[in-house]
This record gives sequence, C-alpha cells and structure tokens, in this order.
Amino acid sequence: SGRLENWRRLPGVQARIGSIGAGKEWFKPWKTITGREDAAANMAELQVVLEGVFEKRRFLDMVRYFIVFEKSDDGKLAKKMAGYHQFHAVNVALEETLRAAKKLKTAEPPGRYESGLKHGGEPGDRRVGVVWHTQGSGKSLTMAFYAGRVILHPAMANPTVVVLTDRNDLDDQ
Repeated sequence: SGRLENWRRLPGVQARIGSIGAGKEWFKPWKTITGREDAAANMAELQVVLEGVFEKRRFLDMVRYFIVFEKSDDGKLAKKMAGYHQFHAVNVALEETLRAAKKLKTAEPPGRYESGLKHGGEPGDRRVGVVWHTQGSGKSLTMAFYAGRVILHPAMANPTVVVLTDRNDLDDQ
C-alpha cells in the first residue's frame, strides 16, 4: 500500500501544459477546472487539464486572449501562454472592470483568486481592485493579458489603458 500512496510521483501520471517551443521548465500544471477552487487532490492531473483548459469556452478564450509572442534581446520570438492563475485572475479582473464600468458581465463564473470574497461595490462605482502576485509569478504577462481582454471587450468601447511602473526593469518589459 506504500507504493500506491506515492502514485502521483510515478512517471506518466503528471499532466503539464505549455506552448510549443517552450522549455520543459515552462510546462506547468493546471490546478483548477472552473477557477473557483483547486481541483481535489485525488483527481488525476490529466483530467484537471482536459476539463479545465479544453472546455469549449475556456479553450477558445485561451487561444484568443491568453497567448502572446515576446521578442528577446537577440531578436528571437518566444510564444508564451497564461498559467491557470493568470487565466482565471484576468477573467475575474475583467468581470470586476465591467461591473465597475457598469458594463455587461461575461459568461465565466468568477474565480477564487483572492484572499477572500471582496468583490467590488455597486455596478458603475468605477472602483476596481488589484490582482496580487508573488515574485516571479508573471505579473507583467498578467497585465498584458488583462489589457488585451479589456481593450478587445466590445462593452468597453475602446478604453485607454495607462500602465505605471515603479522599477526601471519593468519599463523595458
């Protein structure tokens, strides 16, 4: 029975998702299906990836809004895609932006990527919160995905996006 308890560490039982051409280190697990909570610990990782990414609406959103190309200093293009935390955080941020701007909501139910349910106030109050990220978790990409979602959303009617940075290295990004 000791071997069965460690089945997740066996070769072939891990499921990862990443973009073509990315190094192995950039293929990451997808830890949720709907974005409201992490998948159950006993759920197979492949099932979580298949249901969490390849549900029709989420997959189409991933392809349309969550894949970007970044040019490196040597001129090579790198294809990058959102991780599960970026995907769901951006969708929740878009929901809150639409609420604050008194716009129509999108179809995806809100996720749970916050320290508690502290969603904004009244529709149209023009108050939107922030997405909290730890160091190295892809804040710059999350901002790019968010800006793209807001700019392309028909209800936003061509908004202006202003980005302020507090460090010189972020200016280059």
